[in-house]
Parts: sequence; C-alpha cells; structure tokens
Amino acid sequence: GYTTHHCNTCGYEFTDTYTFKQHTISTWKIVKEPTLQEQGLKEGTCEKCGAKEEIKLSQLPTPEATIETFVPTNSATEKDDITNDSSKQAKGASLGNLPILPILGIVALLLLGLGAVAHRKKK
Repeated sequence: GYTTHHCNTCGYEFTDTYTFKQHTISTWKIVKEPTLQEQGLKEGTCEKCGAKEEIKLSQLPTPEATIETFVPTNSATEKDDITNDSSKQAKGASLGNLPILPILGIVALLLLGLGAVAHRKKK
C-alpha cells in the first residue's frame, strides 16, 4: 500500500509506501483429504503469532475428466512447500488455462506467412 501526502499551501506532494505483513507458515497439515464428492482442507499455524489459516483443496476430478477440464480452485493460494502428491498433480494440470484464441491467431499468422513465402518463390 501507499499514502500520498499533499500540502495545500505550497503544493508539495510525496508518497510513502509500506508492505502489509503476512503470516509465516512453513508446515501445512492435511485435515481432510479431498474426494470425488467433496473438497479437502489443509491448515497451518503462523510461526510468529500462532494464527491458524485454512485452505480448501480441490475436489478430485472424476475419471471422465481430462487434464484440459480440471482446473484447481485454490491454485493461486497454494504454497510452494507443500509436498502433497494430489496438489502437485493439480499444479501440473494447467493446460486448461491456455488461451485458445491467441494460439489460433498465431497459427493463422504463421500459415499466412508460409503462404506468402511460397507465393514469392513461384514468381
């Protein structure tokens, strides 16, 4: 965050910045394993103040789900130090997040460029 200070008399202005403090949690414990029907839950305790935090774990994908359709609900809040196999699998399942339209646009531009090169070689 930041605060902007302004003097109404002379117009002098400056901005000071500050960083919000965050909990320090290095060890997470799985309280409830995710299943095909329900989300799981993990919790950790801050090493500095003792506050508890909880993070919901994604429901397991059904056998019919493919890697393109499975997107974990808590990928933005995952901690890097978690060694849970199911969370590693969820992190790897990011193909569903690829933007299709920009990729198709790039492919179309490449094909147009190749067509132009082939057309020039014919002349």
